[in-house]
Amino acid sequence: MDTVILTVGIPLTLAVMMFGLGLDLTLGDFRDVWRRPQAALVTLILQIGILPGLCFGLIELFRLDPLLAVGMMLVAASPGGIMASVFSHLFRGDVALNVAVTIVNTLVAIFTWPLVMELAVNYYGVGADITVPVVEVLKVLLVVLVPVALGMLVRARESAWAKHRQRPFRSATLVAVALLVVAGVVDQRNNIVGYIEDAGLIVLVYAALSFALGFFLPLLLGVDRRRAVSCSMELGVHQSALALLIASQVIDNDRVAIPSALYSLFSLIMAGFWGLAIRGKRDAYVGRRRVEV
Repeated sequence: MDTVILTVGIPLTLAVMMFGLGLDLTLGDFRDVWRRPQAALVTLILQIGILPGLCFGLIELFRLDPLLAVGMMLVAASPGGIMASVFSHLFRGDVALNVAVTIVNTLVAIFTWPLVMELAVNYYGVGADITVPVVEVLKVLLVVLVPVALGMLVRARESAWAKHRQRPFRSATLVAVALLVVAGVVDQRNNIVGYIEDAGLIVLVYAALSFALGFFLPLLLGVDRRRAVSCSMELGVHQSALALLIASQVIDNDRVAIPSALYSLFSLIMAGFWGLAIRGKRDAYVGRRRVEV
């Protein structure tokens, strides 16, 4: 893919998306996440503790070779991505929950990512020194925080304008997501068949389980459907781009990067279909209480 697209085009597109999300958020939404932390805690526990264990079980079941196994663990250890908030917005989840969890989980991943990867490379006998590219992680946080804060500021000062721009931003987001998927397919057109043969099935199964576990377990624990949608997107849509960066530049092995490349593509496609299946009803406000209609 063209360097300009990678370094400028995609980050700029994501920043515009996050600004659009900010137009639909208020400080009260984040206070609500703080007052009712169950969904956030469930999501973080699943992301940090359960999903890496699930991934390890699938690796043993599928008997992956060591390099692909390390690549899968790299994906499993990655936090939820920016696109999780985008899909949550599209399918009427709690975007404030996604933004809050993404920020916390990304900061935690600076410490948990090297730990999980050190265990993986030792277990599978792959010699590598694992370091997290902290600068890139901080860039991700900036792409989340700054545009969302600007969108919220506009919402606070020009609420009528912001309200009428939410639908156009939602439509533009759909187009942008579709373009990102197409760009990913075009970029990997010469390699994608081989990638799928190597690790396609386990990536598909892991992604499906992540989306499903992130939705149904919170529901079983009493989390409302709207927040369960957010949990599902947060667990299903990882920061695969950062995982791909670590695989290709830090570990410096193209085979380790295969699961990250596949997950980047599969998760976007699956998030769309999964979101259509589980999306909540439209919210309305009656007085100060939010109800579903």
